Amino acid sequence: MIKVILFFLFSISVSVSALETDNFLAEVNSPSDSTQKINEFINKHIDISLKKYSNKFRKYSCDKVRQKVLKSFRGFIVHDIEEFIDQSLEDKYVYPSRDISNKEYYRQSIYGKEGFDHLKYFHLSRGIKVNDVVFGSDKFSHFISTGIRYFHFYQKALRKGLSEEKAMKKAIRFGTFTEKTILGWLGSKVFSYADLEANFQGFLFNKSFCDQGNPYIKKINGTWSRVLNFDARKFVNPYWSEVFNPSAFTKWRFESVKRNLEQKYCATRNIEVLLERIGGYRKRARASFSVNHLESLRDLGKIPDGKGQLREMSCFYK
Repeated sequence: MIKVILFFLFSISVSVSALETDNFLAEVNSPSDSTQKINEFINKHIDISLKKYSNKFRKYSCDKVRQKVLKSFRGFIVHDIEEFIDQSLEDKYVYPSRDISNKEYYRQSIYGKEGFDHLKYFHLSRGIKVNDVVFGSDKFSHFISTGIRYFHFYQKALRKGLSEEKAMKKAIRFGTFTEKTILGWLGSKVFSYADLEANFQGFLFNKSFCDQGNPYIKKINGTWSRVLNFDARKFVNPYWSEVFNPSAFTKWRFESVKRNLEQKYCATRNIEVLLERIGGYRKRARASFSVNHLESLRDLGKIPDGKGQLREMSCFYK
């Protein structure tokens, strides 16, 4: 059974165009805020999907339409939203710019090292800024794609009679499993807490999509139409940042990450920028249900401790 699950995870992992990102590099070279561009893309994509399949959707419930519309964001290799960010956004909205090769980006990143590293063969996602939070474009793939899966496990748990709280924990457990296996710890040697927050916020988007009081879509004259604008500011928060919400690394990965952080940040004026940004994030941050649950799992030793690693370095998280 474990082999089947791991094969499934590998299969969905190939649809992620970038395994990791360097949030530190993007933070000190902050791109312009692309909130409006992201909102426009997502709202337009929803409208196109609703129009394209309008006849087919007439007989569907709101939840069925939600599932079809949000799954339409997925691509076989690259998810539509990440492809839009990496290929269509102007250079001022991404860092590093596209004239910097993937090889050079890796070399400059916190992962850069001599010798073998499979991350050299998978491009790192570019950094973007939304809601004044800097993070990798891969987070929106997590938001869209894994958010749907979280909601699936949540609905399944509710049908079995579990409480709201236990159902959400079931969904989060799926996320931690993926991070502890081939999509994280066993793959890139990174356990990303920021990925897990993007997953959870994607779940909340799915959960609110057909909200009876304020849904994103309604059936008007027999046709489903969008009646509420998507606004990324409702979901993107400081916990999407791997600077504020640090990942955990295997011992092998942390050796090069620690060396690069010490050389590129701790020993330079860049540390002042990072500490200022971390302080700003701390003032704004409001822990989600997922953040609090993950803290409890970390305290119990059930998931890796990223903060513990960086606290070993005197220049971070004073």
